[in-house]
Amino acid sequence: MKLSRRGHVVPQALQSPAHLVRRASDLPLEAPVILRPDAPLPDLPASEEPRTGHVLVVDHEQVVGFLPVEWLSAHRALVESRGLAACARRDFVVVSGETPLAGLLASMNRNRASLAVVVGRGEPGAPQAIRGVISQGGLAIVLAKGL
Repeated sequence: MKLSRRGHVVPQALQSPAHLVRRASDLPLEAPVILRPDAPLPDLPASEEPRTGHVLVVDHEQVVGFLPVEWLSAHRALVESRGLAACARRDFVVVSGETPLAGLLASMNRNRASLAVVVGRGEPGAPQAIRGVISQGGLAIVLAKGL
């Protein structure tokens, strides 16, 4: 902006939207419920409003899948008969909290992921390192607001 006010032209290739250099840990992350594949399903409170959020399935300190809470509450009997790991979705990526937003978007696009698990320092995917998750819908809201 300083250069453009002085009348200098900044080449298009050198311009970058400021919100794309933000880190994944700066995003509004959702705190997931973390369960082992053999764990009993948590009781979901009965309410009229739609249930949102995600359940991460973690086996031997690795994220093996996730289930949206809304889907889980609608298909509870199926999940109880088949198990969490069998019903879990696998379209997710695990990224570091230091990953820039542009890198997060590229990783999700490259892997056709609908959810990103943001982890802190330490072992990637370890349950104690999970900072939160963000879905494609959450990213769309962040980008629409421009952070």
